[in-house]
Amino acid sequence: MYDHENTVELQEFGFVLITPVLIPRDDLLLLLRPISIRQSVGYLLTQRRNAWHSTMLNQYSSSEPIFTNLRSAQKAAERHRKSGTYFEISEKPILAFNLGTESLIVAHLNDLPPFERWKVPKLFQESETLICARDLVRAFGQVYFGQTYSGWCSKLGRPEVIVGFASTVSLEQPRTSQRFGLRKSQVQSGNMHFSLLRTAGLETRELARVALDLSDRGVFEREHPWEYRVSTYASVWDLPLLETIIKLLEANFSAYSGNSWIDSRKVREFFR
Repeated sequence: MYDHENTVELQEFGFVLITPVLIPRDDLLLLLRPISIRQSVGYLLTQRRNAWHSTMLNQYSSSEPIFTNLRSAQKAAERHRKSGTYFEISEKPILAFNLGTESLIVAHLNDLPPFERWKVPKLFQESETLICARDLVRAFGQVYFGQTYSGWCSKLGRPEVIVGFASTVSLEQPRTSQRFGLRKSQVQSGNMHFSLLRTAGLETRELARVALDLSDRGVFEREHPWEYRVSTYASVWDLPLLETIIKLLEANFSAYSGNSWIDSRKVREFFR
């Protein structure tokens, strides 16, 4: 469902799809340096099939498409529906690396909590060259699992990961809560609609930890070494900007606006 032909088709119909990294198409994007990192939400679309005796064949594959908003996932399901199948849309926390107009997206599937077994690769700590999007793809992508520039622990098995690109402006703001939903399609009078089956709490602290670890190692472009903006802290902590400013001001940091630069080493020391 997530092959190159379908990817092109989904893009042509205006769906905000997180497109998988493809070489040589994305060569120029892969050379860009990340500006910042934030948490967002992805909508994973999975097609299910009704089998004999009402038994469900629920085979999961990380090749399923993932979108940056719910409406796009619903529109894609409507276009691909056929007899004997139904769809599920599950909300997933994602990491988004801002490259400018495009962002590199990483979704870690199935493991709880997501990204718990990802660590900053040793190469990031020792390299004297600037980190670019290609390095991040190698560090997070399951294709590179077990290699020296991968951040996944090889002893714990290959992770289920989706890595791709999406328009930066299409990304949703971080959740104020840590509850994520699962929706199932139904057809009534010839029209498909989705009902919310359930919501479940999902711990996202590891996403914040990854963001801080990468920031501490100077992965992102910034005006001053080891610093990043208050707005980035708000995204990492899943807090409103004003609440983040107040929190930092109470700790005697010079957080006067979302654009104020704060030393991440001092923040880590104060709040650990």
